[in-house]
Amino acid sequence: MKGLAAVLLSAMLFACTTAATTTLPPARSVNEMTVHDVKRSYILRFPKNYDGKTKLPLVMLLNGANDSAAYAEKAYHFDEKGEKEGFVLVLPDALGEYHVWSSSGDSDATKDDIEFLTTLLETLPKNYAIDTKRVYIAGHSAGAIMTYRMAGERPDLVAAIGIVAGVVGSDFPSPKTPVPLIAFHGKEDSVLEYPYLADALAFWGKADKCTDPPKVEQVNEHVTRAIYKPAAGGADMVAYTLERGNHMWAGGNIMPGKTMEPVQDLPATDVMWDFFKAHPQK
Repeated sequence: MKGLAAVLLSAMLFACTTAATTTLPPARSVNEMTVHDVKRSYILRFPKNYDGKTKLPLVMLLNGANDSAAYAEKAYHFDEKGEKEGFVLVLPDALGEYHVWSSSGDSDATKDDIEFLTTLLETLPKNYAIDTKRVYIAGHSAGAIMTYRMAGERPDLVAAIGIVAGVVGSDFPSPKTPVPLIAFHGKEDSVLEYPYLADALAFWGKADKCTDPPKVEQVNEHVTRAIYKPAAGGADMVAYTLERGNHMWAGGNIMPGKTMEPVQDLPATDVMWDFFKAHPQK
């Protein structure tokens, strides 16, 4: 009987272990969904500490034009950061040969992109252990522009946003509720020039109730930080200016095929994640 009990106990333990293992998602997967009869793809990454029970933060990372979700996954160090800090990372892919997000105008393409990203933000927390109070969107260039648009359209789904070399379109909706913002822009950006940052901050500052002049600090020899203090009921805003910064993601990897290299004067991903951690949704 003792032998039989041992066999049964071993079988039960094996069954439980197997069940727990098979219910967890793969560490990295490429997935598809259909939006208005068009297949859309996205990369989904889970850190090692994901157990299917403990709710983790989610970062949605939007690629720039001429790049892709796979490019963004490797270029900005967010794959490593998610593993180290323990957050889920989703990288949707924009359509077309140049992977450009359609963020301006009332076009069908814009509506489709917004529906794709909105569906991801709404369904992923239903299917996985994700903390809906700690959902963040970050983007570079065209992806940064789309980040602004998404936060303006659906501020209820976003705790904070991170912008690298992005601008606000003239037709963008102002978020109905304040959304914390951290932004990075290079003075030597020849694609989306530096003065656009002031326009974006002025636009977003109204929604975040940050209308007073910021406190400007010198971070290092080549970087300054502007800290905007919100009025009651507003949200924090921080903007980093990189004196030598170009249109690349500061602190990012040098990627093959690129004519520009990112400056290493500031690790934008590390700074951005620290801001995200400090700003769960209220």
